[in-house]
Amino acid sequence: MHPGLFDRPVQESGAPDETGAKSRVFRALVVFALVSPLSIAATNMAWVAAVLLWLYEARLRSPGRRFPIRRTELDPAFGLLLLASLLSLFVSAAWRESLLESRSLGLIVICYLFAWEAPQAARRRVLVFGFLGSAGIAAVYGIVQSYTDWDFLGHFQPGTGKASGFFSLHLTYGEYMVLAACLAGGVALWAERIGTAARAAALLPLLLMGFAVLTSGAKGAFLGL
Repeated sequence: MHPGLFDRPVQESGAPDETGAKSRVFRALVVFALVSPLSIAATNMAWVAAVLLWLYEARLRSPGRRFPIRRTELDPAFGLLLLASLLSLFVSAAWRESLLESRSLGLIVICYLFAWEAPQAARRRVLVFGFLGSAGIAAVYGIVQSYTDWDFLGHFQPGTGKASGFFSLHLTYGEYMVLAACLAGGVALWAERIGTAARAAALLPLLLMGFAVLTSGAKGAFLGL
């Protein structure tokens, strides 16, 4: 069964309590969700902190045992992504540089931490709507940029007319908005067992992020959307 965004999961027999130590990992994930549309540096610090806390708490709870790694329904998709990335190295014109850039695949771990550390509906709500709220602010900021040429960070280049949001590059902003729009669309259009208010709350950032992609002027992001 697919758990709904607001469903309360059934506690498995003998399963560890989801409070206390794990809350530190969860707090790091909340920080990640809030800062990801604002700063790449802060995002990297947040996800590294979440991983280190998870490793520490996992070893603390089960010394000498295997890490509590559980399978998810995303495993086949991630497996194909990793395989395609590996195969692409063989046809790369600069395989050393490509190998170095492949380190970004490590971000996949954050998806698993979200799945493992947010079994309760309340935690899923905090992560999802915290992320959408922060991404919505970034979308509005980028849209304002494109119409007013105003940017207190100094990243926006008025001559191009391409919004960059809080990032320094319009391509990064456009691609980020696509990913955020996917999550908003999942909640607004396909999430099961949620109320009308919650669905409408996700529809607004979906529209904002979709429009933000257009203001970024990133063709790849537009095609992805």
